[in-house]
Amino acid sequence: MYHNISAIFAVIILLSLTSCKKDFFNSTIDVPPTSHDNRLAVSAFISDTDTSYIVADVTQTYDLDDYIPNLNNLTINGAEVLLYRGEELLYTYERTGVHPGGGYSIPISGAFGGTGETFKLVVKHPNFNNTEATQTMPRAVALSDINFRNISSESDDRNGELKFTFDDPAGEENYYEISVSQQAPYTYTDEDGSIIEGFFESHANLSNEDDLFSDPIFAPSFRSRATLVADKSFDGKQKTLVIPFEKTANSDEFTLYWRSVTKEYYLYARSLALNSTAASNPFSEPVTVFTNIENGVGCFCLRTELVYEVE
Repeated sequence: MYHNISAIFAVIILLSLTSCKKDFFNSTIDVPPTSHDNRLAVSAFISDTDTSYIVADVTQTYDLDDYIPNLNNLTINGAEVLLYRGEELLYTYERTGVHPGGGYSIPISGAFGGTGETFKLVVKHPNFNNTEATQTMPRAVALSDINFRNISSESDDRNGELKFTFDDPAGEENYYEISVSQQAPYTYTDEDGSIIEGFFESHANLSNEDDLFSDPIFAPSFRSRATLVADKSFDGKQKTLVIPFEKTANSDEFTLYWRSVTKEYYLYARSLALNSTAASNPFSEPVTVFTNIENGVGCFCLRTELVYEVE
């Protein structure tokens, strides 16, 4: 009798599940319309070593059901982009769209400089609220004892290692970015059959080193396969960093870019890199991208850059 009751109960559950499955796949769910306030999206990065142009990209945010006119060029027209040094209007950007990194730019003569000075970027547009952000150009921190050595790894393709030392300024939060490149050769045959040879700058990928990022002072950056560094654990101390990587050319000559970046630069670059990684993994938690644009989204960021040729 017990087995008969169990069998009948199992059939009832199976029928109920089948019914639920049918109802679920044939049901219609009403999704309420979303409320979205479109805002300006601004991206502007300035280095003290910029010598030709400074650029800014000005787009806007979109709702999920908004029509986006041109995915290949989201820059909006009619914006007024102003850069102030202190209270002084320094530059008014022009709408050009021909320079990499932004649809608004302004030519400059000589290096931008500005170490220790405060700059404010203001973007205005008749269809949006005015946006602005303020940054102070960080001071450069020099490196010493820069050394390279070849290494071998059984677990991956890393075959080079850079080691260098610097004195971290005391009593303040300091943030850095490291990028390494080589002159990699290329050869191709053009349409006339001629063999063309030359070199191009190839950046080593420092943003995909899981064991490096197990040390909390390091974080991935979204720019030029770079690595970010925060000084929380070594404020005011002399610090030696060891950076392993895979060489991009059969040479032991490198260009090392060592940048002092603002805190906002660090937070934006880190969050953008983590957001990109999370987007490609369906099991990752979503990552919110940092913004310092008041009344908008995006980032206005500054950095100083020192360049070392390592042989």
